[in-house]
Amino acid sequence: MARIKLAAWHAGRAPGEVVEVPDGDVPGLRRDGRVGEVVADEPEAVAVTPVDGPPTEPAPPVEAPLPRRRGKSG
Repeated sequence: MARIKLAAWHAGRAPGEVVEVPDGDVPGLRRDGRVGEVVADEPEAVAVTPVDGPPTEPAPPVEAPLPRRRGKSG
């Protein structure tokens, strides 16, 4: 299990919370922009909440780039 600090909502957990997720989930969560940082395994005063199941909050929508305008030439 990996301990991560969330950068975005995941499975009902708020950004900034430190949660435990399976090691295999970290690359996908990082790809989706949900990992703020991977937290060291040192004991801390931070409460760690295990996360099970799929995310309950959808990922934020990605906006398509605007088409480029071409100016008049000549």
